[in-house]
Amino acid sequence: MDDSLTLLNIEPVKHTRVEQFLSHQIRNLQANLFSGPFMEFHFSIKNYSEWDMSGGVLHAFTNLEFLSIFKIPKATLVRFILSAQQGYRPLPYHNWQHACSVAHFGYLMIKKLKLIEQGYLTPLQGFAILVSAIAHDIDHRGTNNRFQSCTNSDLSKLYNTQESILERHILSEFFDQGDTEKEVGMTPMPMMDRTVAYIPEVEFKFLCAIVVPVYTYIFIILIAYYELAGKFTELQPCVKTLTRCKDYWEFSTVIFDAHPEVENKLDILRWPQMKEDYLKKLGSTDASKVRRLSDETHHKQKLFPSMSRRTFVSKPIINPESEFRRMFGDIHISDEVLAFTVEEEDNEHRSCCVCCIC
Repeated sequence: MDDSLTLLNIEPVKHTRVEQFLSHQIRNLQANLFSGPFMEFHFSIKNYSEWDMSGGVLHAFTNLEFLSIFKIPKATLVRFILSAQQGYRPLPYHNWQHACSVAHFGYLMIKKLKLIEQGYLTPLQGFAILVSAIAHDIDHRGTNNRFQSCTNSDLSKLYNTQESILERHILSEFFDQGDTEKEVGMTPMPMMDRTVAYIPEVEFKFLCAIVVPVYTYIFIILIAYYELAGKFTELQPCVKTLTRCKDYWEFSTVIFDAHPEVENKLDILRWPQMKEDYLKKLGSTDASKVRRLSDETHHKQKLFPSMSRRTFVSKPIINPESEFRRMFGDIHISDEVLAFTVEEEDNEHRSCCVCCIC
């Protein structure tokens, strides 16, 4: 049977492996690997080896004192982390690096905003955030529910549903799935067809339709309902990074448009011209050639339809929209997205995570 359709088997982590990992972790701590740049939101964990990534996860748990609070033996936690690492397949996106990156962001949110220290989260909730982060894409197949159903995969048989196969086992990936769909006689969505999709536009619209609105809601909730306006500046690098990414994808249109002969457009992403410094220069020297991409979102439904007013214990102490504009006036957010109106719970469109709204 195709390995991509078999259920994952995670081997027990041996004691010697745990000892080797802990010895490696001591050397990392002595080298201050988890201080300095590691404590910034803009830090990219992709430059670490897989063991160093796992070490960063262990450091997050220990630095937040979860081992002492819940009396967890360090060796037990290491076995859990290394078992989770085994559970990730070598996919382009939903891999161990992605899991550690999500855990890193969650750790910094808890640490920098002092969410546990000031009583906004309980230690158990903080612990659950880190566990969820490293486990949320275990055994991801790089395909979505439609593919699992149409191919009658093991997962679709296991969960016996047309709608929530990967919500119960996980979520989506694009071009690789498009290729596989063609191989089995299916017609992929344009954004999943590497011969049709215009990569800068796909990335730009994903940022505008998914990422920026999600961050907006996070910030507004922090400001309006949890009275964290004073710590809001800690998150400015996140929003400014999003702005730079949107600009760079627009600047990259000059490169993509100049090379229609390249059959596999993913190859362009590996070119030196796609480095940040070059794109920044390109945006000023060849501004007339930059294709301006539309940031219209095609999602009329609310990002969090299952959230209700009773979710929050207090009314906003400030106007969240004006505060967001004051803090990030240079960030373009559509009025539709920024209009923070939370209605009664709607079960019809409930999603288990942000990716489900795509």
